[in-house]
Amino acid sequence: MLLAGKRILIVEDEPLIVIDLESAIRDQNGTVIATPSTLAEAQRVAESDAFDGAILDLQLKEGLALPIAECLLRRAIPFVIHSGQADITTPRAWPTVPIIAKPAPPEQVIAILAALIRK
Repeated sequence: MLLAGKRILIVEDEPLIVIDLESAIRDQNGTVIATPSTLAEAQRVAESDAFDGAILDLQLKEGLALPIAECLLRRAIPFVIHSGQADITTPRAWPTVPIIAKPAPPEQVIAILAALIRK
């Protein structure tokens, strides 16, 4: 199982995508620790909770989740950006962070995140 024993944060504001990702994580024996959909809630979790990896939608309804990404980088927590934006240029400052365009199969997102966590 790709995520056996791993704790994952999902920052996403589309409920159907959250459900699909949660299911895929559980299928790989991982645990979802939180699914914040607002910037404030995501920032609180990213700064203080213990987890092994994250899936980050960069464009939330409130705006860009760049502070969340910066927090994850500071804490050295591996994450993938899962975004529906056609042109994401800002995160190219982070060349080690994979960008997965929506719609992508949840299994693909999980496989890429699991590979990052194993490194």
